[in-house]
Amino acid sequence: LCRLLFELVTDARGRMFGLMAIDRNKLAGDYSLIITSLDRQKGPWGWEIQRKSTPLGIRNYDSNFKTEAAARIAGEKAIREFLDRLCREG
Repeated sequence: LCRLLFELVTDARGRMFGLMAIDRNKLAGDYSLIITSLDRQKGPWGWEIQRKSTPLGIRNYDSNFKTEAAARIAGEKAIREFLDRLCREG
C-alpha cells in the first residue's frame, strides 16, 4: 500500500514552489463516507464519498441497496478503493 502522497505547495500568490509529502492517513481524514436513505424504515439505502476541505467536483455514490448494512459494506469498499487509486496517482 502507498503510505505517502505529495501535495502541491504554493505561495500566497498561488505560485508553485515545491511538493510536500503527506501521509495517507491525513489524506483519508479529509474524506468521509455518508450513508443515506430517504426512508430509514423502508430504504432504499445509498452511500456517497465526500471531501471535507473542498467539494470533489463530482458525485461519487451508489444507491438502491436494500439495507443500511449492505450500503455501508459497499461504501467502505468504495472509499478504500478510491483512496488506493488516489494514492497510486500521487
